[in-house]
Amino acid sequence: VTGVGEAVEPIDAVIPSHLVLAWDGRGLATREVFRCYDRALTIEADPSMNRRPASRDAALLCSDRNDLEEAARALHPGIGALQDAFLAEGAQRAMMTGSGSTVFGVA
Repeated sequence: VTGVGEAVEPIDAVIPSHLVLAWDGRGLATREVFRCYDRALTIEADPSMNRRPASRDAALLCSDRNDLEEAARALHPGIGALQDAFLAEGAQRAMMTGSGSTVFGVA
């Protein structure tokens, strides 16, 4: 997915990984997340949210970042708690979807 989410392209390879979604029941308004987000779109990802991928396929899934994640986590710390839980259980990557507040883990 590129742009503002309008350009979606299929991945050529079948990726033998597990993907789990989690939501703690609290939503976030997209408007509020963008209001909180006042930084350049080139912010480096938080390195604590990454582990070295076990395979090339896992690396493909783990190779990007969500520019809105820091702002959403500031508004809703539960996002970070979900990410921490995924990593504690062995996920290679834990990321927030869209402008929040669902989180996914890749194992």
